[in-house]
Amino acid sequence: INRAAELAPARGAKAIVRLSVSGAFHSPLMKPAKDGLHARLESVEFHSPRFPVYSNVDALPVCDADSARERLIRQLTAPVRWADSISAMLENGAERFIEVGPGKVLTGLNRKNARGSESLSIGELEEVVGLGQG
Repeated sequence: INRAAELAPARGAKAIVRLSVSGAFHSPLMKPAKDGLHARLESVEFHSPRFPVYSNVDALPVCDADSARERLIRQLTAPVRWADSISAMLENGAERFIEVGPGKVLTGLNRKNARGSESLSIGELEEVVGLGQG
């Protein structure tokens, strides 16, 4: 990473931003973990989702259990196609995006990727419960 940061400006990089992450997720560097994840997910019973769940691997909706398992395995080493996923959801009628968990990174990204749509972040149980009441 340090060497790449040194070489990047000479190759046209305008900025270098070091991300604070706990692992090299969504990159080929996770390949050694892929077999273990595959084996573990094969032992878990999957059910088809009740509604389409968009995969960040290919920006397509997942509608069956086998596809869900396969895409979870692929996402370990595949780049995230966030903007493509949001575009696909918008094209298919999505109007509201809810980020569940700590932080607001994805909600912030949606200011650009989902202009005109509602995007909100909820991180507390009370907020989740209140969603169905509002």
